[in-house]
Amino acid sequence: MAAEPLMRSITQSSVGSTWRRSSAADSILNIVLGESSLTRSIKKENNAQSYMRLVNRNGVTDTFGLRGAANVRRINRNIALFTADPYHMLLEVPLHRFLAIFVSIYLLTYAVFAAMYWAACGPCDMECTTYWDALFLSVETMTTIGYGVPDPTFKSCTWIVVVIVTQCMLAILYDATLLGIIYQKVSAGGKRSSTVLFSDKAVINLVGEEHCFMVQICDMRTKTLLECHVRCYIYTRPSSAEGPKEETGFATRSCHLGLCPLRLDDPDDALGAMVLLTLPTAVVHRIDRWSPFCGALIGGAASSEDGTQSTSMLLGEPSPVVPPQRSSECDAGVRYGVACDVCGECFQRVEQLRRHVEYLAVTGPDSDPRHAALLGRLPREPTVDEVRAQIQRFFDTQYVEVICVIDGIDPLTSCNVQARQSYTAEDIVWDASFADCIYEAKLQDGKPGLCVDFSRFHDVVQD
Repeated sequence: MAAEPLMRSITQSSVGSTWRRSSAADSILNIVLGESSLTRSIKKENNAQSYMRLVNRNGVTDTFGLRGAANVRRINRNIALFTADPYHMLLEVPLHRFLAIFVSIYLLTYAVFAAMYWAACGPCDMECTTYWDALFLSVETMTTIGYGVPDPTFKSCTWIVVVIVTQCMLAILYDATLLGIIYQKVSAGGKRSSTVLFSDKAVINLVGEEHCFMVQICDMRTKTLLECHVRCYIYTRPSSAEGPKEETGFATRSCHLGLCPLRLDDPDDALGAMVLLTLPTAVVHRIDRWSPFCGALIGGAASSEDGTQSTSMLLGEPSPVVPPQRSSECDAGVRYGVACDVCGECFQRVEQLRRHVEYLAVTGPDSDPRHAALLGRLPREPTVDEVRAQIQRFFDTQYVEVICVIDGIDPLTSCNVQARQSYTAEDIVWDASFADCIYEAKLQDGKPGLCVDFSRFHDVVQD
């Protein structure tokens, strides 16, 4: 029994020392990779926000200029995994810090080889009377700007030739690394995303009998991105501070975080969600019973008129381990949405199931009592008002952020380009559509064509 407090104290001290070591490693990585300055800029952007976004939308960029930096702090990272890949680690270092590192390496190399030349000034007749003369000779050797020694053969000193060759090889290596990394940083596609536009506001509008979440995207440049496709994710988090939390050594972690993809109807994500950014394009997510916006509606809307639950007839219920589905696939006849509890026959729509049950129970040649028992238990499609109320309840009960991502290839540099934007409940406008910003006009050569007015790109019109 007496050993238990001792073991507990040893465990606590080991955990504390481990946390201190991981914290020190994280601090080193933050300083080297410039993540501390990014974190400070993110905090400035979020001072006026009541809840921190997962993805920023006010111009905060990462090292490569990728717009839409994530509000994610990475801790307890193994620094050895970073040092195992020094090239990409140098690529992630901010440019001003990278130049400072390389200038220091050059100066240190000059100084080390200058000490060797100073030691050889007597035996090899290099006439370096002072260390500064040797330092000047070291700079001449490394930059190949010419020699000022009386004997170019250095009195046949073999070892000084090895020193000179070593310094010249290091100079080539340094120059190639410096130019390669600077070129990679300058030609990275992150800055290219600055002209890929997302609408400032997202809209939820009624299209036919279905609610749709829509975002407008376009490219301002004439040479638009190639092989461009779009993706959307929804990030949820408890809006109140009363949810279950888990205490760690340095912060409080919520246990109810969620990030799942949104199925897109236009452009069709089953076809890769390819999009042409030459003209403003709407990205449409249909809010159906599979959508995270109203997935909780199934339990209430699927109840029958007598109040009994009939969700067993619905196929493909939302699940964390099942890929999200779409009602559009049921409408197109490529997926079953409901099934008969009696005979097991599957149908795309609830109305098809109703007709099947009514035919076999009432109007068919043989009245089936088992199908007749289903008449009062058939699921029903939720009404427009029920869907709207559920969507609003979804936004009221938790923090919701929709993240839109565009990927493409720059036609000039062949670099991959990614642009990101996020939308919270404050950025979503109900019962509205995007203003028309495309007109027929004459092009610069006088030929008829289309004109895109980007001054109206972010405008929304209430329906």
